[in-house]
Amino acid sequence: MEERVRVSVMHEEGFSSRVIANRISCSHSTVIRIVKKIQETGSVVDRVRSGRPRKSTQRQDRTLRRTSLANR
Repeated sequence: MEERVRVSVMHEEGFSSRVIANRISCSHSTVIRIVKKIQETGSVVDRVRSGRPRKSTQRQDRTLRRTSLANR
């Protein structure tokens, strides 16, 4: 997240994508992707991703972890 904010600020200040990539030590394509995302969404926050819903609750996860650690 911090890297995306730095890319955003440097892009607004007029730095080229290659200069930004060199200064923050990442690839040129990464900078271009981040800038494109900012232009499309207006934000550097991660988008919501789809995925399979959880079947177990946090309480069940804790119990399972505790049980597995006790039975080593």
